[in-house]
Formats: sequence, C-alpha cells, structure tokens
Amino acid sequence: MMKKLVLIIAFFFGCMSLNAQLFRPLDQMSDEERSVFLAERFWDGFPFDDTTQLQSNQFRGAIQRYLQAISLADLPTIQRSLIETIKKADTNERMYRFFVESFDFYLNDALSDMREEQWIVPVWHQMLQSKWATFTDSTRLNFFIKLAAKNPVGSIATDLEFITIEGQRGKLLELEAEFLLVFFYIPGCVQCKMTLDWIEEDSAYHELIRAGILQGFAFYPEKDLNLFRTYRNNVPNTWINARDPDGMSQLEDDGLYQMRGAPTIYLLDRNKKVVLKDARLDLLFDEFAKAKAQFLGGD
Repeated sequence: MMKKLVLIIAFFFGCMSLNAQLFRPLDQMSDEERSVFLAERFWDGFPFDDTTQLQSNQFRGAIQRYLQAISLADLPTIQRSLIETIKKADTNERMYRFFVESFDFYLNDALSDMREEQWIVPVWHQMLQSKWATFTDSTRLNFFIKLAAKNPVGSIATDLEFITIEGQRGKLLELEAEFLLVFFYIPGCVQCKMTLDWIEEDSAYHELIRAGILQGFAFYPEKDLNLFRTYRNNVPNTWINARDPDGMSQLEDDGLYQMRGAPTIYLLDRNKKVVLKDARLDLLFDEFAKAKAQFLGGD
C-alpha cells in the first residue's frame, strides 16, 4: 500500500521540485523513514498562492494522500508537518479555507476513518492565529480545544460513578483489569450495534476476554430506564452494562467525557491511563493484537 502511495505521490508532484531524483531513494527507505521524509517535503514546490489548483480533480485527493503518506512518522513530526502546511496555505483565504475544511473532514469528523485528535489539536491552535479566522471560527476552535483537553491519550481517565443493570453501584477507576474497554452508547443506535458486532468478530478480543485481560464496560449516559433495560441483550454478557446513577448526568451536565457521537470508545490500561480516545476500530484492533502478543504470546 505504501509503495503504491509513493508512486501516486511521485506522479502528482512530477512537475514540482520533488523530482524523480528525490524520489529514487524512497524505495530504499523503511515505511517510517519514508513517512518522515514526506512529512517534511510533500508540499515542496506546491503553489499555495494559485487558487486555480483547487479546481483540479487531481489536487482534491492530495490532502488525503498527504495524510496517508505521513501516517507512520512519529507524532511530533506529523504535528510539525501539519502546522507548517497550514502556515503555507495561509497565503490567501480560499486556499486556507480549503485546507482547514479538508483537515477538519479527515481528522475531526466523527465518521472519518482517519480521525486523529492528537494530530489536529496543534493545528487548531495555529488556525486561531490566522488572519482569516473569524469570531465564529475562533469560537468553534476553542470549543474543540476544550473537548480535546478532556481525557487526552496518556492522561489518567476521569472517574465515573455508575449503577449496573443488576443494580450494583461502582466507580470506573475501581474496576480491575489489564485493559478496560469503555463503550458509551445510545440504545437503538445503528452504528452502536454494528460496532459491537465488529468487536465481537475480532479473534484477539475474544482471547483477551476469555483470559480476563480485557473487561468491557458499556455506559448509557441518558435517563430512560425502560430503554436501558430493554436494550440489555444487545450488550455482550461478559461486559459490565451500566448507566448514570439516578438523577445524575455526568456526560451531559458535568461534561466529564467527550462524546461527539454514538458509540464513543475509550481504551484504558491497568492504571486507567487513556490508551485510545474516541477510538477508531482499526486502532482498537491493533491494540487488542498487541495485548494478545504481550500477555498470551503468539502473533
């Protein structure tokens, strides 16, 4: 996939300063080295001041190709590359808005299979400095920055009080497991059911559950008890199925967790440190595979 992507990028930039001589070494690089190289050089020679580029069908997919190309670089390199790209696009409002909207679509949209909060947070801060940023833009960006500050990857998760479907009360941080899969859901949500089905089909997930290494924790944040009870058979029976204690609204009123859509998934380690936030399934399954290799051996 990465080699195919390199060929596409080389074709796209054939008329720019990243000429064939610069691309020859790419086949000799590791995937990570190639991503770092492209993070630093992808837009070399691109005429950011030429808005006619925005009409090109070839250019419209360039941002997606760029994000794919840099994906294996280390996080600081990726963040630096994104910030520099936004700075370069800030030459005129049309180009700037195109890049802003594209980054938002790929990296921030709840339905995007490329969303990466850690990538885009520094970009939001850079956007606030743009001369094209309106009051509405700033309000929206500050809202996203505030949400991103809640339970970021690497932080200790905020505690949640809960009551289970069986009526037992507890706290999230008191649950014991090597890994805790926190699944915020809304009964009747089609995407929630599909996501649960996909998780249940993952072989590493099943091995971790059977070995007691992974604990599933489904949390219903609303107050319709009948809906909560009637949905109980849709939650795996090995999971803790819980809701807010009576009279509480820890997600909506207290805003303890970011829930931009349903479902929203977090993965916590034994120390309740956030491993994944608003997790994409591909990254979640990668973590399951790593945990299986670490605790159970095998590939």
